[in-house]
Amino acid sequence: MKQRNHQKRLMQAVCLPLTLCLAFGLAGCGPQTPTDSQPPASGFETTEPDGGTTQTPDTAQGEVRILTSGALHASAGEEGFYLPQVVGDAVLGTVVDFTTGEQQVLCIQPGCTHDSPDCGAWLRSTGDLGDQAADSCALLRDGDTLLWLVFDDPLSEGESYADLSAADGSGRTRLADSLPVLCPAWSNWPNGFFSDGESWYFLTSQDGSDAFLSCLDPDTGALTVTELPDGSPGTMIGTDGGSVLFRQEGPDGSRQLLALDPAAARVEARDSWLSGPHVLGAAARDGTLYGVVRQGESLLLQAGPADGEPETMAELPASPDGARAVAASLTGPFEDTLMVDLYFPNAADGASTPALRCGVELDTGACHVMEATWQTDNSPDPPLLLAAGQDTLWLAVSHSPAESLTVDPEGTPSRQETSTARTVLARAAAYLTGSDENRPVTMLTGKFTAHIPH
Repeated sequence: MKQRNHQKRLMQAVCLPLTLCLAFGLAGCGPQTPTDSQPPASGFETTEPDGGTTQTPDTAQGEVRILTSGALHASAGEEGFYLPQVVGDAVLGTVVDFTTGEQQVLCIQPGCTHDSPDCGAWLRSTGDLGDQAADSCALLRDGDTLLWLVFDDPLSEGESYADLSAADGSGRTRLADSLPVLCPAWSNWPNGFFSDGESWYFLTSQDGSDAFLSCLDPDTGALTVTELPDGSPGTMIGTDGGSVLFRQEGPDGSRQLLALDPAAARVEARDSWLSGPHVLGAAARDGTLYGVVRQGESLLLQAGPADGEPETMAELPASPDGARAVAASLTGPFEDTLMVDLYFPNAADGASTPALRCGVELDTGACHVMEATWQTDNSPDPPLLLAAGQDTLWLAVSHSPAESLTVDPEGTPSRQETSTARTVLARAAAYLTGSDENRPVTMLTGKFTAHIPH
């Protein structure tokens, strides 16, 4: 897709070490100074492990729910965003707390230094992968259950497993000793983790064509891998009851709506108004489909059931320079407000960039254009969406070039280009209707290490 070139540039900017600035407004940015103090443990109230956890997904039975979101593949719970994080030579399970904005280690062991496999939050060592080691891990919050996953990766196979624990990391037990498939973060799938209340599923691809659905049994830990017969089902747009919905674009530019039934490992086409050639982007939630539709020179946000006629909810604003949008992405809705990103051609290379973001109030049709604060290739873009919860967004608001000094094993120093960045937590509905209230995020090491798809 045309957005991928833009996402690749974001990956180059964000996957480098990012020192998070706690200052807001004009106070200025400065890199955090490393200290010898240990990372803070989780601030949740904890209970002593009882020797095991209930091995059952907490999603309502039969209802499919996508478990990750945004560029960091974070999984949202009631307390915060869960994600694997490289800290020193380890990948640890962590949570970014909604209340404090602080990233915390999910370890309840008193006095733990979080630097060995004895740590309750340990996922794996970084090994030869370095900061990219977090790419082969996932931390999924499903109701009261936390699923810890380490997948085989191209450089260090044989370390994969699956664990279960309570939401605070207590009571962690082994579910499966091997997960012989690539993590979805290594593939073209931005958020290929979901649950149907009976099993957990991972959707992966190879070379962007072959597609595989892996089913993890919550009782036995058995992993069943099924190749989907027609390859990639396209771009995931949401769920509809017991199915995950995708929009697939054919070689001739035609589009169709596909529904994946994970329990049956079956993909089927559905008749829908979203299959039209003038639909630039779509989302699905709670039985309603949303689409950005071009009609003449106008861009309309429409909504309706898959098998019915859509209703126009709002007319979307045009680009300030008069360019025609070529694609759109939709997130939400949050309290009847939908986030719409419009992509426009980049004059330099023909790729598209999300030059315009607006929050659309579905009940009134009012559109609120968000400030473009994220600078990419000398072009201002909206803040990068790192993760989305039920009512909270994690946004990378701004970044600026910087340098860091590294020393190789032979002791030779070198300078590496990095980016200093400021990220915040914001209430989704408030942000999308113009509020600038937010909570700064404090990361453990100042680095984002999760893979951003491209």
